[in-house]
Amino acid sequence: MLLPARVGRSVDHPDLSVELFGRQWALPFGVSPCGYVDLVDPGTEVETARAAEARGAPFILSMSSLATLEECAAVAPNSTWMQVVQSRNPDIVLDIIRRAGESGIKVLVVTMDVPKSSKRNRDLRNGFTLPLKPSLRLLWDLMRSPSWVASTLKRPRPLPGNFMPYIPKGASVAGAAARLEHEADYITTWEDFASFRAAWSGQIVAKGIQTPDDAARAVELGADGIIVSNHGGRQFDAARPTISCLPAIVDRVQGAVPVMLDSGVRSGLDVLRAITLGAPMVFSGRAFYYAAGAIGRYGSAHAFDILQLELEIAMRQYGTATVSEVCQSQRPNVEPVATSTYTYPSE
Repeated sequence: MLLPARVGRSVDHPDLSVELFGRQWALPFGVSPCGYVDLVDPGTEVETARAAEARGAPFILSMSSLATLEECAAVAPNSTWMQVVQSRNPDIVLDIIRRAGESGIKVLVVTMDVPKSSKRNRDLRNGFTLPLKPSLRLLWDLMRSPSWVASTLKRPRPLPGNFMPYIPKGASVAGAAARLEHEADYITTWEDFASFRAAWSGQIVAKGIQTPDDAARAVELGADGIIVSNHGGRQFDAARPTISCLPAIVDRVQGAVPVMLDSGVRSGLDVLRAITLGAPMVFSGRAFYYAAGAIGRYGSAHAFDILQLELEIAMRQYGTATVSEVCQSQRPNVEPVATSTYTYPSE
């Protein structure tokens, strides 16, 4: 998407702050929910929450995290938001919602776009299954990563922290993972969203919205915000890019609730693009957790610094001094998405 830059303006120190849900955030971008992140490096989830708190940005904790919501809320009381999906046992989710409220979390994020887990060919090729199955390839991967193995062995067993109160004591890692997969393989309906709304006294956000009609439905059911998302492009292979879905949803909502964006965000310039189309807050998962994969659990803090610098540079080049000015500027046209010519491997 191309942006019409304004020239002749002096923008030395852009103001990146934005108001959302009754508080001022220092940055207009935050961390998307991702499951099992502590497998990247033990402690990554808590350290990412800590980094978000230090920088004044939201951090959405996945319900499938290895760290517990209580641990993340303790280190990031102002930044932690909680993601939930419906479970085969609705009482489990309602109890997680109760725990989130008691931990001081103020924003609940309901993921709506996973009616069924997709066939993820990359995971199949890499042998990533739950529970994890031993293989010669897995053994070779472990032998090539001795530092990761050493740090992982020093930490507690990689169990799904938020679900442990609902799993029989003494369950193995494989057994706990299988239970989690069984519980999570369930559709989150609008009726479920309404029940979560009734059980939650704070702000509630509908995540995974891709059409104006669904955005309007979310608002009707009491959503305080919307996150336009296609699950990072790893759920429905025919989903549209979220940046092309955003303008029509913003137009349909007409300012009733903030419309945020997730998926496909890799740089500060991507953040600016979304802001120009009306998203006051933008989320990314891979940008932070790829950094953790590269340099360890503190990599997410480094990713925050990179994105902030890139956004400041992009705003100076665009000729705008504040995020609110960008949101109020004339919306640029969204360029048609070119058809990919990439040829997928035959394996």
